[in-house]
Amino acid sequence: MAVAVKCKLFKYQLQVDASDFGGSRSFVRIRPPEKPPFTCVLLDHTSPARLVDRHNLQLCTFQVREVKPFELLSQVSFAQVHGQITAIAAETVTVLFPANDDFVLPSTGELRRIRHDSSWEGVVGSLMAFWSPIWNRDHQTAATDLEDWPGFQSLVNMLSSPCPNIAIDMLDEAAWLHVARGLSPRKATGVCGWHNKDLRLLPRAALADLATILDQLLALGFPDFLMQARVAVLSKVATPDSASQARPITILSCLFRLWARVLFSKVLVEWSRSLPRSITGCIKGRSALDLSYEVQAMVEDSLSNKNDLSGFCLDLRKAFNFLPRAPLGDLLQRLGLPARVASGWCRSLAKVSRSFQIHGSLGPALPSTTGAPEGDPTSVLGMIAVCWLFVELLQGVVSPKAYVDNLSWSSDDLENHAPALLILEDFRRALSGGKTSALTFSRAQAVQGGVWPFLFFGTEGIAPSSTTVHALRGAASRAIIGNYHTLSPFGAMRFLQGAQDPEVFLLCHHVSQLRRALVTSPETASALLCRLSGPLISHRAVCGPAGALQVLLHRNDWTVQADGLFRGPLHCQFNLHTASAKQVRHMFQLAWGSHVQDQIQHRNGLSAAPVPHAHLSASVLGGFRPWEQKFLSRSMCGGFMSGAERNTWSRDSTDLCPLCRELDTRSHRIFRCPALQEKRGPHQELLDTVQQQFPHWAHMPYVSWPFEASVLQLFLAKLCLPELAAPCTDRKLVLFTDASAIHTACPTARVTAWAVVQGKLPPSAPDLTADDLSHASLLAGFSVLGQGCTPGPQTVPRAELAALVWASSWADQNPACQVTVFSDCQPALNLWHRWLRFGWEQVRGFANADLLKNVPRPRSVQARKIKAHQSATEVARAPLWEQWLAAGNEAADAAAKQACRDLPTAVRDIANQAALQCQNQQRLLRQFFRAILDMGVLEASKRRQEARHQHERQTAQLAAASSLSDLLSRFRTWQVPLSGILSIPEAWEENWESWPLGLQYGRLLLGWLQNLRWHAQPAAPTDTWEVSYLEMMLSFSTASAVPPLVENVFRPGTYWPLPQAKLQLQHVSLRQVVSCFRAALLQLGKLLGRPIFPCAEIKDVAYLRLLQLPAPNIGLDARPSLPGGGWVDLLEQLALSECAVEFLVADIFRDYGVTKDDVMLGVHRRGAYRGCMNGE
Repeated sequence: MAVAVKCKLFKYQLQVDASDFGGSRSFVRIRPPEKPPFTCVLLDHTSPARLVDRHNLQLCTFQVREVKPFELLSQVSFAQVHGQITAIAAETVTVLFPANDDFVLPSTGELRRIRHDSSWEGVVGSLMAFWSPIWNRDHQTAATDLEDWPGFQSLVNMLSSPCPNIAIDMLDEAAWLHVARGLSPRKATGVCGWHNKDLRLLPRAALADLATILDQLLALGFPDFLMQARVAVLSKVATPDSASQARPITILSCLFRLWARVLFSKVLVEWSRSLPRSITGCIKGRSALDLSYEVQAMVEDSLSNKNDLSGFCLDLRKAFNFLPRAPLGDLLQRLGLPARVASGWCRSLAKVSRSFQIHGSLGPALPSTTGAPEGDPTSVLGMIAVCWLFVELLQGVVSPKAYVDNLSWSSDDLENHAPALLILEDFRRALSGGKTSALTFSRAQAVQGGVWPFLFFGTEGIAPSSTTVHALRGAASRAIIGNYHTLSPFGAMRFLQGAQDPEVFLLCHHVSQLRRALVTSPETASALLCRLSGPLISHRAVCGPAGALQVLLHRNDWTVQADGLFRGPLHCQFNLHTASAKQVRHMFQLAWGSHVQDQIQHRNGLSAAPVPHAHLSASVLGGFRPWEQKFLSRSMCGGFMSGAERNTWSRDSTDLCPLCRELDTRSHRIFRCPALQEKRGPHQELLDTVQQQFPHWAHMPYVSWPFEASVLQLFLAKLCLPELAAPCTDRKLVLFTDASAIHTACPTARVTAWAVVQGKLPPSAPDLTADDLSHASLLAGFSVLGQGCTPGPQTVPRAELAALVWASSWADQNPACQVTVFSDCQPALNLWHRWLRFGWEQVRGFANADLLKNVPRPRSVQARKIKAHQSATEVARAPLWEQWLAAGNEAADAAAKQACRDLPTAVRDIANQAALQCQNQQRLLRQFFRAILDMGVLEASKRRQEARHQHERQTAQLAAASSLSDLLSRFRTWQVPLSGILSIPEAWEENWESWPLGLQYGRLLLGWLQNLRWHAQPAAPTDTWEVSYLEMMLSFSTASAVPPLVENVFRPGTYWPLPQAKLQLQHVSLRQVVSCFRAALLQLGKLLGRPIFPCAEIKDVAYLRLLQLPAPNIGLDARPSLPGGGWVDLLEQLALSECAVEFLVADIFRDYGVTKDDVMLGVHRRGAYRGCMNGE
């Protein structure tokens, strides 16, 4: 009961998480457990001690320098011998040592006490003792005077700054407002009492006043109260015991952090344009993944071309805490930071005081002269400045790279490392705090762990095997759907919303990083693309990003050309240089459907299954309620197992439907089971259509991808914008653009078209008259300038952008003409304006930006927004000029619709066929889902009812035979009248060609079956009982004088008698013997072409538990009269024996008078036994 309640509570929590928190609480569950709070330290007290009195061998008195750390009854050690303090005096302690130790104590040594201290004073004191030397490494003069750093001065004097002086306006209201609105409300509150939630609510005027106040305070450094900080202590390990295992987090006041964030954002904008590309981390557009990708590509190139490549790594120990403040301020000024801001920040750092917070209380204030607090955004600027110093010093000697406090370099010549190390030593001494570790790059390997984004992070240089990826796929699908034996992982990761196959994720991840390298490191990307389009690389030879991506693409039937064109299944293609990340993901996801088709066609009933349409299938599934989706998703992924399928591998299962006793298949449940007819009836017409047109839906129902859609996609990918019309000679023009589409509700078949309309301005514009808006004037004032079909992906915003691109290109033919373009699509206008301002390189990552590549930016074109589809009332109320513009927009809309009607007939026919197929299958699938839901609910109810009745029957049988003697007595007295049903007809046609068990054995089995009689169904309760295959096997063996058969493990597919198998040392269990007999009966039924039993199988015959036989014991749910008089006694003796199989073998030897030699020779006086032994 408790388990059931806990399970229901967990499911309810998942439901609340999905509805109220977007699944974020579930994501927290996969994170590793958080480290415990730092509340205890391990204290090690050591004091010189001299032996002054030896009372006996175990009790000694020592004189110590300080008695306070040694408390009465505390554990101590002297000369590595442990003891306990028994007395304390002014300068002496008395220690009792164990009596069973054989030791000799010296006269002098160290008395040591190790203990855990969780008191507030002990923890705070330990933290202050550890961190005070670090935060106060430099003396007061060195913290402020650059003259105390001659080594640093000699280094930086040789360098020239790449950054001009930055004009930073710390009173910029827009910047303060932007930063304040972006503050995280989850950040901790500083000593000042302000919280980020409060700062986010400040109005613009209040933020302006705050900026003015802080700017005035900057000259002398912010006041002491503003630079007070509390230190939250986090643990680095699960069980911390010393201050070295603590991570102090300095929490400065929120007011100071707001000022520092404004400074940080302004400086980084300038530095991102001027600092070397080899400096990554914290700079917009430069990430650790970019650096990792570049290094992997460099290693791959070195291994492929067999060139030397070596490198060096430097890790700045406790970097932020050891940074010298005076050199830091000088570096910031060299990189363009105004001297007023840099010096003001350094003066503020001198006033920082930290207080450790333990058990909710603050400790004493601890001043500092070294380093920058971790919670200060300006300290990140200081670290970037240190990275710049490192890169500039080594540039030209080696290839340096820097990521925050991780510095490295690489070189293809070993001779370059010696001078680089000398420069590095000067760098280390200049900053007084670093430790180094050398590393030679001989092989490139990366192994990461976690779920999708974390599992494959940094794995661009490896290609996981198909087996590994499939294991991940299977684990993920069963985590989402459930642990069902027949579940198709490919189907689960294809059809479910929000699920992405790991193989598709890998492809997208690798190509996305290659796209990013086109911007961050063009040379690296070019080399990778050249290698990617070159000769095929084997999986074993993969040593970097190009090889890994090529292996992934090749095994998924994708090809790459040198110009960056990727081609895949279903006519999917994209160009690496122009496609957006969304388009790349869409193409990979779409092409993956072809691979899924190949991977599911081996399943039962899916040999002719078409390519699945994941998007439409998932959208149909999403239209049902959550509990319905759970049931249907299992059906979509092939998670339901029929009795016939289960019977192929489970010997304890029956292949008959428990509701109607017919062969239980998936098609039987849906289309034929009479027990479900009451729910099948309302959907019969639909089910007939599905059975005829979509037979695979019985196993995995989904919408199929229309072949016409692939052809349409290929055709549209080859389109280009039409040629420009002749230029205009007017001095001023107004253009209107619009787009339209066919099959807007079906993205698979959607085709878009656009139009550009030229408006002839009235002479008095914009001061118009009513005559200017007359029908005749408007008809003559607007003319179609250009029309066309949209190339590439078919979305209305893309078509609107295509119209804008064509219109601006046309207008740019006459730079003297002032052209104003009106469009009613805001996304297209936003992208066009961004491109016009920054150029194509700055918008290349946006969707549809490929239309803007190689298009000259117009010099005299303006684009403006116009409201779309205004009502007649709105137009009538508008001024005359706006009415004229609305008329122009309507003209453009009409022209775009006409462009759709003018599409080529072949294109329209293909789109219509694809749309019709998608719409029909969506409708049918929705109705089919409703049908299997109705039948599924009824089936589940009836199965529960049948299981309950089965349990009641078993209980009644056990109650009727409460003891073994009662059970055996009932066996002996069970009779079926002569009018009962026979197992087989009186006449039949024999065909023993496929019979593997011997002709004589088969004829004996037929003869035994002729003697079986069954009660006519439905039988009276007194005539209703079960029978196990074990009982029938014993009856057949005794009645026919034939030993049981088992499969010959030395010759699979052949069978031999049980005694002969045991003499050949074959391991045989009772379950194997019974299963062989059952298989012979089922094979005989197939040979006769009819079922030989007028009843269904059951998984377990409950009464055999009285015989101490292990469950389950498969049998039949009706009992015949079993011939043979001795089988009941044999069953009783078998149940009492220690080993059932050995008993059967011994019984055969005893009753039939068979010797081991007879068994080996296959001879005996009884012909039936001899014939069976010879396999006749």
